[in-house]
Amino acid sequence: MGQALISQIKRISLAATRVENDPVGGHRVMRKVTPVISLVAFLFTTGFFVREAACEDMPATTPPSSQAASSWEQPAAPAPGTATAPAQARAIVATGDLAEGGTVEITELKRTSGDTVTLKFTVKNTGAEELNLGPFGEGDWYNWDLAKIYLLDLPNKKKYFVLKDSEKQPLTSRGKSKLKPGAQIALWAKFPAPPTSVGKVTVEIPTSAPFEDLPITN
Repeated sequence: MGQALISQIKRISLAATRVENDPVGGHRVMRKVTPVISLVAFLFTTGFFVREAACEDMPATTPPSSQAASSWEQPAAPAPGTATAPAQARAIVATGDLAEGGTVEITELKRTSGDTVTLKFTVKNTGAEELNLGPFGEGDWYNWDLAKIYLLDLPNKKKYFVLKDSEKQPLTSRGKSKLKPGAQIALWAKFPAPPTSVGKVTVEIPTSAPFEDLPITN
């Protein structure tokens, strides 16, 4: 729009100049030139040409969206002094020493589904050398079972050996037959459940003294 108006003004100015060169119509030239000059002066005074140039040469910028701005926000820091409660340690039912060094901590002797009793215990190597768990069972050194542990019902003179599955594999935890110094391992084994009238049994773990009169929980 601004370019068209400027071209129109130039055409009017040229026409006025031709009339001005005519020696006959000199007075009429001044009357035609004066409005043209006044119009040009008015347009510059009001800043019309400046506004037209700004619109053509300076494209409008798009303000940043709220999404772009939010990408710079930092995640909220956790509240100071917040701490999670430590997991509750399992109660120890009985403890004993192993002949080759290390300790046993029995943590559970409980009647479980399928008319079974589950024994859970932890072995800790408190010595300076590797602890041999070989006497506990049999198998490969990296896949050792606990088949030689059993329960003893002394009043009824009866032993309860580790249960086996359909493939004759003992239902116990499995692991390496060696335990490094300072290490510990949680183990378990399943046995057939004694009659409900039997409330206590003796747990026999090889190389350890018998754990006598341990209550069977429900």
